Amino acid sequence: VGTTTEIYLSETTTWSSDSRVTTSADFIWVANPGISAATDPATEYGISQISIADESLTFMPMDEEVSSLTFVDAWKKLFVGSSSRLLTYTYENKEVATQEHEWIGGVIDTAPLDMSFDKVNNALWIAEKNSIHKMLPSGMIVRYGQRQGSPNAEITSVEACGGYVWVGSAV
Repeated sequence: VGTTTEIYLSETTTWSSDSRVTTSADFIWVANPGISAATDPATEYGISQISIADESLTFMPMDEEVSSLTFVDAWKKLFVGSSSRLLTYTYENKEVATQEHEWIGGVIDTAPLDMSFDKVNNALWIAEKNSIHKMLPSGMIVRYGQRQGSPNAEITSVEACGGYVWVGSAV
């Protein structure tokens, strides 16, 4: 007889806007805070991947804090932003088939802060401090900065809805 583990949250539990969580039909991914160098995976930098089917946990280590996290179901890809790179994990049959990265400082200037998938235009929008970027299914990234009419100061978020893109700023 197997055992079942259940997690209960109190009524006072709140989620902050800093939470890095994304889901698919198969998995839940949670970015670990990296608050210590302990051997406990719950405190190391990285991502905990939890299977919805069997509740198994797979730890995906990283050497720095995760700044943004999103899964694009249409592409079967998990995108993970950090201060040095944008990682792309491509899934096939519930397994990571490939892992690629785009170094920060190339097309994307600073750590990706937020990401949102535009279902209407089949594009992933990526927000960083000074511009937004549109990633196409091919992986091509198009930058929209000040010269392209984008808000360009203290960008905090991006959200695609109905074919439109909304950009949040702290200014």
